[in-house]
Amino acid sequence: MLKNILISCCALLIFSLAIGKDKEIKKVDFKKDIWPIVKRSCIKCHREPYKKNGKLKKPKGELVLTTKKGFLKGSEEGKIIIPGKPLKSSFYKLTILPEDDDDIMPAKGDPLSKEETALFKKWILEGAKFNKWVKEEKKSK
Repeated sequence: MLKNILISCCALLIFSLAIGKDKEIKKVDFKKDIWPIVKRSCIKCHREPYKKNGKLKKPKGELVLTTKKGFLKGSEEGKIIIPGKPLKSSFYKLTILPEDDDDIMPAKGDPLSKEETALFKKWILEGAKFNKWVKEEKKSK
């Protein structure tokens, strides 16, 4: 009898630990989760100055999103990310505006999906960590 109770308790403990692992909340990883969205939707307008047809092209709003330094510097209007505060972070706020709002980002192309904006929000809530990511990796030729 005691042996059966002990076995049942052990099984319950192991089962509880297994369920607990499944419920662990995965942290947002900038390079894996955020960067692909930024690369696809933002850097066409928000990258370092470059020459095109002999003419210098500057980033819109003086915002460079191809480097950690650029993210942290922000735009001509100031910081775009306030760690822990998505609703004070224009990086997030401008992506959740109504589609017909003149200030929605991205300005060109399709708006971000709800899943993508939720990732931005979660990343900022978690402290907007870049981990080891420093800048866009250039493709080797």
